[in-house]
Amino acid sequence: MMKFTTFLAITATVKLIAASPPRITPRDSNGKATVDVSKTTGSAEFLGSDFIYGFPDNGEEAQTFNACRAGGAQTVSTGWGAGGHDQYIGRFESTLSNYRSTRKFNGDFILLIHDLRGSDGSSSDSALEPGDNGAYSEFEKRLAQLKQDINENYMLDLSSSFVGSDITGSNYAQAGLMLCWLGVYYSTVGPICYAVITEVSSNCLRNKSVCLSRIAYYIAQVVCNSINPEMLNPTAGNWRGKTGFSWGGSSAVFLVWAFFRLPETKGKTFEELDILFARGVAARQFAQCEVDAYVESQEAITQRHG
Repeated sequence: MMKFTTFLAITATVKLIAASPPRITPRDSNGKATVDVSKTTGSAEFLGSDFIYGFPDNGEEAQTFNACRAGGAQTVSTGWGAGGHDQYIGRFESTLSNYRSTRKFNGDFILLIHDLRGSDGSSSDSALEPGDNGAYSEFEKRLAQLKQDINENYMLDLSSSFVGSDITGSNYAQAGLMLCWLGVYYSTVGPICYAVITEVSSNCLRNKSVCLSRIAYYIAQVVCNSINPEMLNPTAGNWRGKTGFSWGGSSAVFLVWAFFRLPETKGKTFEELDILFARGVAARQFAQCEVDAYVESQEAITQRHG
């Protein structure tokens, strides 16, 4: 015979299951969605894919979503209106974190400028509104700070809506300087590597040397072209201008190597170069040496002075 307490437990469980809301079934995201704005309340019927007020900055990231709108309102910082620049910093850092996560997954980001000020109820009655006392200086100061922060953190796809076109102009300036640099490089020192590979290689090993050199070049090119975007990407390394220090440092290392190890081949035939290498002449002394390829002794090499 079933105990009375067991019967009560089973009955309570059945009632709890019956009262639970039905599970929302995931639906295909393709097609059109229709929203009835006349209904202000109701049960959830569809799965959402957006964040309307940002998501926590706790290291957790949503893996799939389409959009996010944020201005730091979900943080303890009260915003510029109630606490000035100090309280604005916390909200902007949260906004920047949300922006980077959103762009990382190719979502659309909407910047809530009013939340950066603190228009979500955190402002006190004594906080100045734009235009109070006939002054807009604090308002202009806040917009200037926001514009600077957007520019410095490469949130450039937000710039066209409210901060003017000079950020876009800076993009064109950077691209123009890059094109100028590439033009000068490839018309001057760039092609030198092709001459160095063929001239410095030994006659009997030239084919293999050129082949190995090109393979090493392409491998290095793949590596550089892979890590450079990661350095610049604001959602990855975000090195910005500091990326130049990386390439400048590696260039300095190769410059030192070339100064001591790369010989001067100007005015010398392949045969003369082979003789200099065979006699163990230091690379820095190649330019001062004259070679007589038809003398079979150490006297074939004479060194100029001065």
